[in-house]
Amino acid sequence: MNLVDYENLVERLRKLGREGGYWDFKKEYPDNKAELLLDIICMANNQVDRDAYLIYGVHNYTLDIVGVENDKNRLKLHQLSQFLYGKHFAVYVPEIDLQTIKFGKHEVDILVVYNTNHTPYYLENDYTDKEKTVLHGVVYSRLNDRKAGTSEATPYSCIEHL
Repeated sequence: MNLVDYENLVERLRKLGREGGYWDFKKEYPDNKAELLLDIICMANNQVDRDAYLIYGVHNYTLDIVGVENDKNRLKLHQLSQFLYGKHFAVYVPEIDLQTIKFGKHEVDILVVYNTNHTPYYLENDYTDKEKTVLHGVVYSRLNDRKAGTSEATPYSCIEHL
C-alpha cells in the first residue's frame, strides 16, 4: 500500500464508527510496554486472517484525529522491531511495519501487523512492565473489538483457526 491507500484506509475505518477484528484506534502510544506487546500479539493472532492495524493518533471513543506528533511515548519502526525481537517468542516474531500519514496538521501512525502463516504467536517467557504481565504460553487474540486471553481464555476454536 502507498500513503494514499493508508489515508483512505483510516478514513474508511473511521466512518464505520467502531473498532473491529483487524483494526484498533489508539489516542496515543501506551507508556506500558506490556500493553503494547499485548496489542501487537492480539493483532498478529486476529481471527479475520488478514493484515491488522494499530492506528495511533485517533481517539478510540470519538474517532477524532488527535495526532501523535507530540506523543512522548511515540516509537519509530526500528524501536518497535528491537522491542519485539528482544522478547522470547515461541518460534516466530510478528512481522510489522510502521507508516505515518498526515491529516491536516496532525500525524497518524499506522502500525501494520502482517498476516503470516506463523500463527499463533505467543511468548516462551513472561514479560512484565509496570505491573502488567503478558503471560508465556497464552495465546492472546483479537476477537471483533476486544482482546481474548486477557480476562478469559481464548476459545479453542480461535486457536485452532490460527
